[in-house]
Amino acid sequence: MALSPSDKRALIILGAVAGIAIVVFLGMKLLGGGGGDEAASPVADGTSPGATTSDVSPAPSTGDGTTGVSPAPPGTDSFVISGKDPFSPLPLVTPSVSVSPVPGESPSTGTCEQTATIDGNEVTLNKVIDKADADIVKVTVNDSPYSAAQGDTFARYYTAVVVDPTAAQAEFNYSKGSVNESFTLCI
Repeated sequence: MALSPSDKRALIILGAVAGIAIVVFLGMKLLGGGGGDEAASPVADGTSPGATTSDVSPAPSTGDGTTGVSPAPPGTDSFVISGKDPFSPLPLVTPSVSVSPVPGESPSTGTCEQTATIDGNEVTLNKVIDKADADIVKVTVNDSPYSAAQGDTFARYYTAVVVDPTAAQAEFNYSKGSVNESFTLCI
């Protein structure tokens, strides 16, 4: 198969470039750098291959868990640049919590009452019953007795939201018109 003149020219140029690359590579190896243990390049931890811990000094610390730029181990031509120390403890951030009372509600004192007055009605938790199929509360609203399971509505405007027999308490919601109020009663 005969080569066209453009193919011959491409082969000559490619051969010349490869020859120059080989000469440069060999010149670098023989005349300076790239060989021996003294001029080994640093590895990821900043030491030379074969270096011992006594050959390398740690980078100076700035006191905040970071290290600055320090010279590389002797015999290398680069610098070791370190960032934040991954083994230093992280600073603890404590969120500040502010509790403000909701307008129209009295602030909670941390105690749970058995009776509450909601929209002029007296609501009393009388009993919390632990049943296998549903937990039941016995409640009176203005001296009228009611029984309700979790999710049931009673006395027209009240809903038993959470019934907790182990704590002997229940959370209720009162919803009438624009008034919507949640409250918890205990025994």
